[in-house]
Amino acid sequence: MCDITPDTRTTFSKSLQSPGLAREFVHEHVCAEHGGRGAVALELLASELVTNAVLYGGAPITMQLTCSGFSMRIEVHHENRASQPCEASADDGLGLLLVDKVSHEWGTTPTPTGKTVWCTLRTGFVPQRRTLAWGTDAAGRGPRNAAVEEAGSGVRRRPTKLGS
Repeated sequence: MCDITPDTRTTFSKSLQSPGLAREFVHEHVCAEHGGRGAVALELLASELVTNAVLYGGAPITMQLTCSGFSMRIEVHHENRASQPCEASADDGLGLLLVDKVSHEWGTTPTPTGKTVWCTLRTGFVPQRRTLAWGTDAAGRGPRNAAVEEAGSGVRRRPTKLGS
């Protein structure tokens, strides 16, 4: 957790106004220290996740915004266990396809009352013990890609160039 910004949570109704309210919520509560550079992307991600919850989930819809210092995480929970599984496909619209392309990683977590769809966006702040996703090795040689694909984990990760 970030030492500057506490986790924030809000609830939305199953309304077409909810995605816009989600963007406003992120705009007002994004961590100024770590999430400011990615605020527009975070607003887009929140809007897309809440739109999917409005279209396919049940009320209430809750959204949580968390800053860890090196990434921002958005979680959207809706109360419909029978909803369709989440896949990033242009056949079902562009929402999750955008989430897949913009976020560093995303996935779903079933809950006793429904489902949580979450995503993370790197902030550009990298703790000393972490390495850059793209860069050179310790000797300054060649490009190195530290991105990981976890087969079968339900987590989708893609390489992200930090600092751009």
